[in-house]
This record gives sequence, structure tokens and C-alpha cells, in this order.
Amino acid sequence: MAKFPQDFEKISHPLIPGAVQYMLHDTDGKRLYSVVGGAMGLHGDGVRTFEMYSDLVGDVVLSYATADEINEYLLEGPKQDLGSIADGEEESKYLQ
Repeated sequence: MAKFPQDFEKISHPLIPGAVQYMLHDTDGKRLYSVVGGAMGLHGDGVRTFEMYSDLVGDVVLSYATADEINEYLLEGPKQDLGSIADGEEESKYLQ
């Protein structure tokens, strides 16, 4: 199982100045997850909290999520209906 952030590639976000992006690809190079934060408009500060997009689900799946919450999501696997598991700065961390 992949772990965040150590198994993700970290880059400067190509479209949002000041934002950080972490990406996880499968063995064929297809992007599976993108984790971003650190700029206005993103749901996370890029240090303690992050926004996570899943190419498997095709939508944002976590908002203002900690690294532990991202790892919990990775362990459980992608879902279409994701009720909240976390307390925090915004509403639900797991979005539909």
C-alpha cells in the first residue's frame, strides 16, 4: 500500500503559484491521486492539511485532510459514497 507523502512525487503545482502538489502514479505511469495545498482556493495549507483528487473516482475525495486521513483513505481504497471520518477545519473530509 502506498503511503503519503513518502510514496508520492512532490512538485511545485504547475498552474497555481505557491501551491505544492504530490502525485501517485501506477506502474504504467497513469496518475491515480493528486494531493495539493498551500495556495488560495485550495482546500489545505500544503503543510498540515491537503486536498486530494482521485483519478479513480474522478473527483475531489478529501478536503482539509491530514496526512493520516489521506493514508486512511488509501488503505480503504476508492469509494463513491464516502461519509466523514474526520473532525477538522471544514465540513466533511470525505466528499462524494
